[in-house]
Amino acid sequence: MSAARHATGTFTVKMLPPLEAPSRFVRLQLDKTFDGGLVGTSEVEMLASNEGTTGSGGYVALERVTGTLDG
Repeated sequence: MSAARHATGTFTVKMLPPLEAPSRFVRLQLDKTFDGGLVGTSEVEMLASNEGTTGSGGYVALERVTGTLDG
């Protein structure tokens, strides 16, 4: 059994304008850029909810990453 390896690096996030009119649910699109052990980009689709009065909310997101890991 081989020893576990870890990649380190950074990423930046660009949030695009909401895809729909404001409501209890907000659909967001994010673009990410990765540098370091993982070099690449990703596209994220997120659906978020925040009641606004209770200080709580939630989200679900799907992310598709394209890149190379450690070369």
